[in-house]
Amino acid sequence: MVGIWGPGGIGKTTIAKDVFNSIRQKFEISCFLADVRSNSNGLAQLQEKLLSNILDSTLKVSSVDQGVSLIKTRMRHKKVLLILDDVSHSSQLHNLVPSPNCFGPGSRILITTRDKRWLIAHQVDEVYEVKMLDYDQALELFSLNAFKRNGPPDDYLKLAQRAVRYAQGLPLGLIVLGSHLFRRSREEWEATLDSCKEDPHREIRDVLKISYDALGVDLKGYFLDIACFFKGEYVDCVNPILEACYDLKSVTGIAQLQEKALIRVDGLRWTNGIDKGRIWMHDLIEEMGKDIVYQESPGEPGERSRVWSKEDVDHVLTNNTGTDKIIGIQFPEYSKMSLNAKSFSGMKNLRYISMSRMMKDECFSGDIDYLSNQLRWLDWSKCPLQSFPSDFHANKLVNLDISESRGITRLWEGRKVL
Repeated sequence: MVGIWGPGGIGKTTIAKDVFNSIRQKFEISCFLADVRSNSNGLAQLQEKLLSNILDSTLKVSSVDQGVSLIKTRMRHKKVLLILDDVSHSSQLHNLVPSPNCFGPGSRILITTRDKRWLIAHQVDEVYEVKMLDYDQALELFSLNAFKRNGPPDDYLKLAQRAVRYAQGLPLGLIVLGSHLFRRSREEWEATLDSCKEDPHREIRDVLKISYDALGVDLKGYFLDIACFFKGEYVDCVNPILEACYDLKSVTGIAQLQEKALIRVDGLRWTNGIDKGRIWMHDLIEEMGKDIVYQESPGEPGERSRVWSKEDVDHVLTNNTGTDKIIGIQFPEYSKMSLNAKSFSGMKNLRYISMSRMMKDECFSGDIDYLSNQLRWLDWSKCPLQSFPSDFHANKLVNLDISESRGITRLWEGRKVL
């Protein structure tokens, strides 16, 4: 058994189809089960299709258990080439390939998935990770779709290079962008590429979003926090923040997102037992995550779960539009913060506040009226406040960093149990 692993749109299915078509004649029977993910609630039907293909019969499968029994007993003498495309859960593997010995000698099973965990759990012999295309390969694939030739014309070279940089080696992105730009004017190219940063092509986003939709609640929170706040940050800096804000342990959450090819940890090294790698994700995946948050309330950032851009942060704090939907807010570097006493008043579920150490001088002095009692993490270097609100309980606060804050005379009135 061989696994092919990588994010949506990387070309796993294309590779599997090419392998299938190139070697199927070497096997007694061959079967390509496409889009297993979408049929996860119909495992008996998938088993029936597999048995019908291999046994060349109209065998009916009334239950998953019956299907497993038939696979174990009817196929052990068949030399089979079997492709299971887009597996999304271990139950699919257990019920379609109950054991490596189900098929005859010389059989080969190829599994494509976005989640490496299922391959490891099913003890596949080898796992092949599909890599992003390098620059030359990416430019060629893009050109084949945008110009129907191996390279761009000279007068479109810079535009093509810009498109390739945006797609960053993701075949799906290159194909969709290239096909969209085919036979369009330079003005249309410029407009499309300018809009990519604000609205990644929906077809790309929808494919990438399949992996996100399959995550649990806490893992979705991890993913969105990384997309909005923590891309490029060190793992050991992000771990305690995520653990403070969610029930899911960060080591487990980070590993699961890696297994689903939604993030990667680069430059991995260990110092005194501490993971010093940085968290990265493909730009298209990052933009997909940010778009999920944007779609929560396209017209009002104060109604979204996370706020991070300079314009949105300024809008929310200046106009006091923050609501109980906001759970995290991060101030960009070199931005100028405009606070007033009511800036945080509506944010009843705020868990995370991070003020950049590189912010310009704040246009505020005095105190704020309210801070959420759900707050777990507060980074506010050079904090301009004199005191935190008296009704701020701080019962759930895990981290408080107010270094270089010269104006604070007391944290709050009375004693707090932290």
